[in-house]
Amino acid sequence: MRRRILTAGFLTWISISGAAGADRYFRLSRDGKTVGAYGAGAKGNVLLNACGITAAEVPVVLDDNPAKWGLLTPGARLRIAPVRELSRARVDALLLLAWNIAPEIIKRCRSAGYRG
Repeated sequence: MRRRILTAGFLTWISISGAAGADRYFRLSRDGKTVGAYGAGAKGNVLLNACGITAAEVPVVLDDNPAKWGLLTPGARLRIAPVRELSRARVDALLLLAWNIAPEIIKRCRSAGYRG
């Protein structure tokens, strides 16, 4: 079973394969939209690598863990930054890689000034 949710600029993948979310992501990218990501955890990294997403396509992965800031994600080598950088990132949509806590992430991003 897979489900795709797009809520006011937040793209959430809830899928075993991630295929539905990946399709939406690639359509946004093809349309010239800038897509950022939120959540530098293991499951999100597996999905990024499985879909072949690179740093050229996703300029930043936001995460709450200060120990990860300034590092690169494994495989895809995307820059990890704090949520406060969201207002400077100027992304059109956020790919929520920690979809299990999507409501909490959306609240944090709105508090940080994201209006996508």
